[in-house]
Amino acid sequence: MSRNSGAHVRYRYTVEGIDYEADRIRLVEKLWRDQRSEIVARYPEGRRVTVAYDPLNHSRAALEPGTSWGAVTKKMIAPLVLGIAGLGLIWVGVSHVRR
Repeated sequence: MSRNSGAHVRYRYTVEGIDYEADRIRLVEKLWRDQRSEIVARYPEGRRVTVAYDPLNHSRAALEPGTSWGAVTKKMIAPLVLGIAGLGLIWVGVSHVRR
């Protein structure tokens, strides 16, 4: 969602004859948030947009589906750091056993 950027986008869409409303721009946040002016420029009031929705839950929708590499990278940092730390501990343990 883009509420953290100060922009609030609300849209309506229809699936199988049922009307829905949503405000989610992305399913997964980008590493760096868009500026309010960028969001407003992409989605000015009254503009027709394509809405991607979950086929199993039509009320779950977004204007920009998919994921960003920034979000993927952010989620990979902690496991990577923990993996490196774990390898370091194993290396220290092995070198103490050899002595």
